[in-house]
Amino acid sequence: MGLLALGAALLLLAGWVAPRPAGTAALALVAGAGAAAALAARGWARRVVGVLVAATGGSAVVLGVTTGSWPAAAGGLAVLAGGGWVAWRGPRWSRLPARYDREPAVSDAPHALWDALDRGEDPTD
Repeated sequence: MGLLALGAALLLLAGWVAPRPAGTAALALVAGAGAAAALAARGWARRVVGVLVAATGGSAVVLGVTTGSWPAAAGGLAVLAGGGWVAWRGPRWSRLPARYDREPAVSDAPHALWDALDRGEDPTD
């Protein structure tokens, strides 16, 4: 995740330093969103996110090399490496805790209505 954040910061920096290649801010946003998505996703979805972020990094490297912008090229390399790392090792990482998963509104357990009454809730609502 640190490589993705570093790459996004370098891509944002590339938009402020001459020569200013067009599209570096958009690539930085994609890299930042990819870092957040890699944390939230799990399993094969995390691998897909890693591949997409690595492709974004590759396009940033090409953009930086063709325009002669070293911050864009360096940021693209960092995003490419971070996306590759997420694609390779990401599915083995732990997932977010279960407290962030959505719970069913109504439980099918026979004692669920009684538990709701014990908590002071009206199960008929």
